[in-house]
Amino acid sequence: VFPYADSFDLKFMKRGVFMASRGCPYNCAYCGSPAMKQLYGNNRYIRFRSVESLIEEVEAVIRNFPQVDYNVFHDDLLPMKKEWFADFTREYKSRIGLPFEMNCHPNLMDREIARLAKSAGCSLIRFGIESGYEHIRRKVLNRPVSTRRIIDAFSFCDEVGLNTLSYNMIGLPFETRPQILDTIKLNARVQPKVAHVSVFYPYPGTKAHDVCNQEGLLTDKHTDSYYEDSVLQQKSVSAEQVRALRNHFDFLLRLYSRCYRLPGVLGKTAEKITDIVILTVTTQRIIRAREKTSLKWARRVKRAEKEKKDAGPLYNIEDGKVKVWGVD
Repeated sequence: VFPYADSFDLKFMKRGVFMASRGCPYNCAYCGSPAMKQLYGNNRYIRFRSVESLIEEVEAVIRNFPQVDYNVFHDDLLPMKKEWFADFTREYKSRIGLPFEMNCHPNLMDREIARLAKSAGCSLIRFGIESGYEHIRRKVLNRPVSTRRIIDAFSFCDEVGLNTLSYNMIGLPFETRPQILDTIKLNARVQPKVAHVSVFYPYPGTKAHDVCNQEGLLTDKHTDSYYEDSVLQQKSVSAEQVRALRNHFDFLLRLYSRCYRLPGVLGKTAEKITDIVILTVTTQRIIRAREKTSLKWARRVKRAEKEKKDAGPLYNIEDGKVKVWGVD
């Protein structure tokens, strides 16, 4: 059994951590999965444990660490095989019964998957939105999922009362500020319980890195985390603009959410006005002027960067409910 007591603070996050599978069928340009496929070969890359093997491990962890009160499955896509997932949820419900969280791709989510997850005690499903602009998702990130499909995936979860988490990236190759706002707006429409936003980093060996290198976007800038700064130099959006939009992502999400709660033309007008204001205050000239002339603002940015440097909003599951903190 994995030494949970030595690896996690079970007094703070009383969770068991498991993986039922290895591999992902998608070929996202920013991910190391395609390279791993070449290393292992497509026939050997994606593999699942048996449901019985997984459930026995969960039972052993709960038996040895009774303080564990929820479980996390870190598989790339736990419901990748629908029949396997149906068997898993049935056994988990009858033999485990603790709340759990998992990852899913929007293309895999449907009403049946949502229902099975909820019936087994799932408290949170994590989806990758990555970009709210479909062209960026398809052509830059090689992520073939439509905006409509993303909205439906979150909606299926809402229908059965499942909490959701969204993963987002900004500062993507060729991305503009209006397209970053599209990412914020899509989050405002689907309303995840937790919105996780990071700054794009081009890993060597990925297709995205190759593109950045070919287009001359790479710099020698060093960053210690995904939440700190952009290592790209682009005409379409500067590192300062990426940093400002990243630090205020949660606030802007709430702002657009209020726009969408307004009826009809009033809501559309509010959205357009919000667009104009944000794009105005995040021009390069204004951002640099504020950084140079406003000590108070600069200190606030520095403090925000320090607070957001890690994983953004943090969450825990207590009594089957998702508790969020660290949001502005």
